[in-house]
Amino acid sequence: MARLTLHRPDRLNAMTAEMFGELAEETERLRLDNGVRAVVLTGAGSGFCAGYDLDAAAGFPEAGTAELLYTGRPVFAEEAVRIGLANRVVEDAALATEAVELAAQIAEHAPLAVQLTKRSLRANVDAPALLGALELESRAQVALLGEPATTEAVARLRHTRRQRPTAD
Repeated sequence: MARLTLHRPDRLNAMTAEMFGELAEETERLRLDNGVRAVVLTGAGSGFCAGYDLDAAAGFPEAGTAELLYTGRPVFAEEAVRIGLANRVVEDAALATEAVELAAQIAEHAPLAVQLTKRSLRANVDAPALLGALELESRAQVALLGEPATTEAVARLRHTRRQRPTAD
């Protein structure tokens, strides 16, 4: 597992074009490192990331189809979860621990399975129809059947399910 930290605490880690470039370089470096199976992205100071630094946004083209883009209004944690921009709200004191636990859960899975899941999610955002999305998912599953890591993961899952208490 690796940890990357956005470090502009004085600007709530607001991103600049330079930071996007650095983040892309680091993620590419980590992608090529077979020892890294999950990455935790954090922000220094009291906030994760305030979004794009508006002082650096003068060159942005006019915004396109959503309210948040049109208004540029802040979105706080509870609303971000409600509208699907974030998965959950975590207390400050528990944030690092929960992030590492989530990364560890992801890293337990076969690397190829995680990789194909990410590819499927990205590709299916623009899938023209449900049938195409289902076909892509089916191909990924077939590709994973011959992987030893998949066999091991399925065995672990079966063992975990057997260990789970049953309701009376």
